[in-house]
Amino acid sequence: MLKIIVESIAHKLVGLSLYSVKRGKREVEGKRKLLIIRIDGIGDFILFSPMLKYYRMLYINYHISLLVNKLAIDLAKRFDAVDEVISFDGKKFNRDLIYRSRLLRKIKEECFEIVIYPAYSRTPIGDYIVKISQANEKIGFDGDLCNITRHDKLRNDRYYTKLIPTKPGIISEIERNKEFLEALGIKVNLVIPSFTPSRKDEAEARKILSGNGLKDSSPFVVVCPGAGSEKRIWPLERYAHLITWLKKEKGIEAVIIGSDNEHYLARKIESIAKIPIIDITGKTTLPTLSAILKKSLLYIGSETGSVHLAAAVGTPTVCIMGGGHFGRFFPYGDLDKNGIVYKKMHCYGCNWQCKYERVRCIEEITMEQVKDEVKKMICM
Repeated sequence: MLKIIVESIAHKLVGLSLYSVKRGKREVEGKRKLLIIRIDGIGDFILFSPMLKYYRMLYINYHISLLVNKLAIDLAKRFDAVDEVISFDGKKFNRDLIYRSRLLRKIKEECFEIVIYPAYSRTPIGDYIVKISQANEKIGFDGDLCNITRHDKLRNDRYYTKLIPTKPGIISEIERNKEFLEALGIKVNLVIPSFTPSRKDEAEARKILSGNGLKDSSPFVVVCPGAGSEKRIWPLERYAHLITWLKKEKGIEAVIIGSDNEHYLARKIESIAKIPIIDITGKTTLPTLSAILKKSLLYIGSETGSVHLAAAVGTPTVCIMGGGHFGRFFPYGDLDKNGIVYKKMHCYGCNWQCKYERVRCIEEITMEQVKDEVKKMICM
């Protein structure tokens, strides 16, 4: 209750600070302004990225700004379909009133003609940014209730001038992105995410790998145990066993990756495996990581942003998947290359609101299942 009261007071204080904001110029170099909001995860942005060129085609005479999760900022800046990329830090937005106020002031000052929030699973924060923009056109997905309560969604729907209706049932995120754009009036091909690392990215990747004792000719796989949530992580002792098996029996090294706050996973795996493990967790930018993934034999790990990056650079995957959003985010494209391992259960589609004490759809995926898929993917 106290947290709700504090947040309500903070919300009102920030709102008061915005009343005095003066709206800026409506145009940039003769072009009206448009803002696209994609403040969700890295994987969400990668899946969305092929659509950017269509937004450019549809809004050819607009100056397009993209508000994106700070974790995806280095990747987002590589797409020339947008004119400006604005970083969004979700943690700071929630905890730092000064940061929140400054970001919202910038959004309001920019005087965008159109604001588009094309996330199928909208959030209260994304909706609030749409409201604050005071754009003439505010377009969003009607969407689902994954990240918002029914009460809040019904209230926030009023912030929009147009809500795009959606097909019922489980549809891949790539299909959803296509559906949204076509409702705006442009024919869209079903495009699979693709990314090409630069020479600078490749040079940085070689430097990191060689610094960890891997020569250009050394075979290696990339392992990503982190999953954004503890309950979605495949048991670490199985990762340790898998890595030991790859190194001792197959002569293949494993490179562990993850976010800054996932170092502990690599340390636990190494302590269980009792062999040295190459850990580059939190040590790369996304473009550099894309180059490392491209050089690897295979990606093994959770359904998180890294698996989408691996698929985007053409690296085969063994994705250890649970049923929370099965079929929505992965797999896609070449299913002989973008492989998955899973345990089918009747409760799939639970939005990770697991009814069991342990997440059985992850925990009950066996070592032999993963090994068999690894063997198939790298032709052992």
